Amino acid sequence: MCESKPSDSVRDELSVLESIYGDDCNVENAEDSTPTLKITLRPPDVPESHFLPLAILNLHLPTSYPDNDPPFYTLEFTEREKKEQFQSVYLPEPPDVDTDVIADGLDSIWNSTPRPDVVIYEWVEWLRGHLLDKVWNADAVATAAALMRASTLDDPPPHPSKPKQKAQVAATDDHDDDEKDGLFSMTIPPDCPPLFHSATPLVDRKSVFIAHLAQVRSAKDVALVKTALLSSKRIARATHNISAYRIKLPSTNGLLADCDDDGETAAGGRLLHLLELTGCVDVLVVVSRWYGGIQLGPMRFKHINNIARELLEEKRELWDLSGAGDSHQKPTKSNANKKSSRR
Repeated sequence: MCESKPSDSVRDELSVLESIYGDDCNVENAEDSTPTLKITLRPPDVPESHFLPLAILNLHLPTSYPDNDPPFYTLEFTEREKKEQFQSVYLPEPPDVDTDVIADGLDSIWNSTPRPDVVIYEWVEWLRGHLLDKVWNADAVATAAALMRASTLDDPPPHPSKPKQKAQVAATDDHDDDEKDGLFSMTIPPDCPPLFHSATPLVDRKSVFIAHLAQVRSAKDVALVKTALLSSKRIARATHNISAYRIKLPSTNGLLADCDDDGETAAGGRLLHLLELTGCVDVLVVVSRWYGGIQLGPMRFKHINNIARELLEEKRELWDLSGAGDSHQKPTKSNANKKSSRR
């Protein structure tokens, strides 16, 4: 008897969660009918954060999720890994959280979500807000600061941020004159919304991924942006230009949403799923992939969502001020498979 596998919606959700939370999301048994995952929630990035506990949300997805039943979950707290300068300092006990309040909050999200939509992203973000208010609040930071001052050693030096490397936009072996200093040279149609691009390409085994982003208010805006992008010789020569958009319609309070695989089967749907889970509206994201001759397998989907998520976070002001929209709106049928897909 063959063991059943998770549904497509659960697979997509796990893939998007990994791209959103990176190393803080650990999925186990992803191909089993009942996968499990562990998501680490971290306190605010302040000097005292080393003395604040981490929260770990453990989730087990039953075969009836998301059609009928929510995930099973446990919440635990753990100390940060001690660093050399803090060896003589004790850390506070795990916080005394009101588990009933957390249970009520997560149940409320589940009960207000239409079946069979997934809920883990909404759970994690609600829990993060709750912890910021109850566990990682100003009082906790003040206590952590006192602990830090009590150290027998000096206060820890600030961690220098690693400088970003200058973008090396070498998407193909041949170089065009249509790019200078990492910027794409293109013909911009009249009334085309401003375009933004990844500062640093994601490169894996000679395949290159670059995201492009624009704020859009209509299907016409979407067409203008795509026309501008494809006027760049390099973008036009990409193996795939995967896209997804969500637009809030003021007249009906609904959403216009669509995606395009451009030959990379299911990639557009996963990109749209990322926009849905993060609540992005009035935004178009396009990910260009230049195939490097080595097949990446499922990792390519993670790269596509990761490079898109990074640019969305960098340009959050473009979509966050528009409101969360209806994150449960389903996309229309995608215009998929314009090109033959490579793996």
